[in-house]
Amino acid sequence: MMSDKSSTDKCGTRWWEWMLAAVGVPMLALLIWLWLRRRTKEEAPQITRMRIDITPRLHPAKTPGPTAEEPPLAPDDLKHIGGIGPRISSVLQAAGIRTFAQLAEADIAQLKDVLRDAGVRANPSTWPEQASHAAVG
Repeated sequence: MMSDKSSTDKCGTRWWEWMLAAVGVPMLALLIWLWLRRRTKEEAPQITRMRIDITPRLHPAKTPGPTAEEPPLAPDDLKHIGGIGPRISSVLQAAGIRTFAQLAEADIAQLKDVLRDAGVRANPSTWPEQASHAAVG
């Protein structure tokens, strides 16, 4: 019959207790640090990482905006279009698309270019159709 004394040291601590302290405590500290770091990144405002290019990327013939003879149009709330949130709305407005009518006339490929240049991943394939319905009422 083996004595339990052979697996303990002078202080009465078993070998597996030392292993738990040597490996478990640093591992727990690492997990807490990673969790706190991830929470800090998620809480950071998204606007600080967004790059907005204010030059229009649309075709010159279809560049939206007021001409010399027509008054500037009041901007519409583009966030009413499905898939457009505050960030995409600001990107589109920076590109010169401020109304539903302008969005309805925009080409999908050009919209994709504007979004790609701004670093936004979205699918604008239904936006012109939705904007044409919204422009009517």
